[in-house]
Amino acid sequence: MRRTLQTAFQIQKRYPDVPIEIWPDFREAHDAICNQGSPTSILQQEFPNLDFSECLSEWTYEPHTSCRASERADRVRRRLREHPVNTIVCVTHRGFIEYLVLEDQIFRNCEVGYFKFSGNVEAEIQRCGKGENTSEL
Repeated sequence: MRRTLQTAFQIQKRYPDVPIEIWPDFREAHDAICNQGSPTSILQQEFPNLDFSECLSEWTYEPHTSCRASERADRVRRRLREHPVNTIVCVTHRGFIEYLVLEDQIFRNCEVGYFKFSGNVEAEIQRCGKGENTSEL
């Protein structure tokens, strides 16, 4: 999470009125040791102006499965659709983006894209996901 927060702060330098919200469902979609987050208490010390209340106190999220990542992506899309702000910058991890984005939109590291919801059904159905062995679903 630290890298995504650092990226978000770089964006906020250019757009200072954009608030930063912490959504744990945006976490990485793989269990590699480099994807394990720090305890919330440490992050709160490093980033005292952010709200980590949605995060677990320790990084003890359930192990990765393709199904769980897809469920998280569904929750994120619903939350984005219901958010009161129309334009939102999302900073997340490449592995999770593969579950989140629409069909045929694959991102590489540090890549940026723009998406617009065209309807509830389309946002739920037309997405690209990768399985645990990086083969398409």
